[in-house]
Amino acid sequence: MPKKISDLVLLIIFSSFLWLPLYGFFIADKKIYSPNEKRTLAQKPEFSSIKTLDFFVKDYTSYFNDHFGYRERLVGSYNKVLNLLGVSSTSKKVIEGKNGWYFYAGDAVIDQYSTSFTEDELQKWAQHLEQKRQWLEQRGIVYLFVIPPNSHTIYSEFMPDWFLQTKKESRKDQLLSYLQKHTKVDVLDLAPALLEVKKSTLVYYKTDTHWNRLGASVARYEIEKKLHQRIPSISPASYLNDDFIWSPRPESGDLAVMLGLDKNIREDAPFFDNPKMQSCDQNIPVQSYGFKFRGLPPQATECDGQLKLLIFHDSYAYGLEALALNFKKVVYLWRFADDMKVLEHYVNVEKPDVVIEERVERFLSDVP
Repeated sequence: MPKKISDLVLLIIFSSFLWLPLYGFFIADKKIYSPNEKRTLAQKPEFSSIKTLDFFVKDYTSYFNDHFGYRERLVGSYNKVLNLLGVSSTSKKVIEGKNGWYFYAGDAVIDQYSTSFTEDELQKWAQHLEQKRQWLEQRGIVYLFVIPPNSHTIYSEFMPDWFLQTKKESRKDQLLSYLQKHTKVDVLDLAPALLEVKKSTLVYYKTDTHWNRLGASVARYEIEKKLHQRIPSISPASYLNDDFIWSPRPESGDLAVMLGLDKNIREDAPFFDNPKMQSCDQNIPVQSYGFKFRGLPPQATECDGQLKLLIFHDSYAYGLEALALNFKKVVYLWRFADDMKVLEHYVNVEKPDVVIEERVERFLSDVP
């Protein structure tokens, strides 16, 4: 091939690579939420007047950066190259730990171990939870506030050395102590039980922000034990390591996805399909009544029990499905009960015997 023609071909190829992301920006569907980054993406701003031009340019720049053509693929490829070269994570939301562990750094989670709640924040938490407890108790409803710990709390030994050097009393432990002294709220901290079981087996994923099925089973058992103290008819079903089969996890952990390494980093996980759940009717749609929810829409599970459970939760409700075996109906609401209107509405509609509010440790910083 003559040199001039080969140069022209190279120029065309090079130019195509330069223009491809811009082309992708204009033709691709614009996402609202990025699972890779666990955040809402900037949306296209509307130009209103020349007076607001500065704000429009700033907002449009954010919009363009968030929707840059093939952005997630390019970032993923970049991280794959760095991974092959042994270079640490480039994502600000992922911390590379020791022995193949990764930890979430979003939602100001690291601050929970280096800074404390103020007295005013602790009072707000106490007043908020006590208000709900009293309101529910007046209606004969048991209220339980459940805190799943961050993976940083359970596997802190695999965090980088700088974390271990700055770590002090966590906000979770600070809040637990305050609530015990100033409220009658029934709080279940799941950290002690998980720390005990982790001595013999993994209870969290190495490449995910969540506990695994075995860790969730430990949590379910502890919740049932706690409820049994108030309602004897609730029977705690113990977990057994032998019930779980370890095999390669079919999907990647969300931390691996954030790094764009979802096809490169996989791990084994414990699996157990509880045969008793086959008798339950699951994924029954529940009306949202105009309220907003973080993840899945409201849904219910119906089993053969006598009681009703209303559970406000985040993504850590993953693996707690077998709680339903102690109930006639369980209604799952993927949001927190920070708005009393939501709590009051669903209590009046569903008439539960028990209300559980499950809130993972990192979300405790969101003072209601």
